[in-house]
Amino acid sequence: MIFEFAIECIFDIVLSSSHNSSMQLKKIFLFGFIYAFSATALLAICFILFASLGEVQLKVLMTTASIGVYSLIALSCATIFGRPRIHEISLAGIGCCAFGLTFAILTNWQIISPNLIKVIKMRFFFLILSICLGTIALTLRVNVKNGLVKHIQSLTVTCTAITTIICEMMLFNLVLIAEVTYWKILSVTSILSLLGVIVTPMLARVTKETV
Repeated sequence: MIFEFAIECIFDIVLSSSHNSSMQLKKIFLFGFIYAFSATALLAICFILFASLGEVQLKVLMTTASIGVYSLIALSCATIFGRPRIHEISLAGIGCCAFGLTFAILTNWQIISPNLIKVIKMRFFFLILSICLGTIALTLRVNVKNGLVKHIQSLTVTCTAITTIICEMMLFNLVLIAEVTYWKILSVTSILSLLGVIVTPMLARVTKETV
């Protein structure tokens, strides 16, 4: 249900956009996501029914899944493409998705083969950062004038950034993972971030703001 709601929101964002300059870019990421998601599902079904999941099949499956995930995140970043003052966030998010996807493909097919732990850390690094920028983009795409909604929007962006920083610090052992304080902060900021992403556009609609 949550996944279906997210997809419906993404479609609504793309189809309701009035920026012709960015529409083509959004369609590219949208079709990329649809293609990769469909291909991943089809391949998984074929491998289950007709063949064993060998090394090559697993690499193909992981590659199509990576394309789908990063296409969806890039689509979120593209929702503010061309918008004054926040255009750079869109470019940074799309660029991060490009680097993350490239690294994922190269490591999936072992074109580059660094230490396994380093591979896992770098893949999570790009994924976490991409999700952060995509979340911020979805939050900032809401044009607000109401003071309360503005504060909620700013709080959501701040909590998203704090959550990302803590996750990246834990990933590279810059803080003690066993430290309870960091987990408490991470839990609070991630909950507030998720709540803000959902509530901000709703409040914008209720207060008759432009979404």
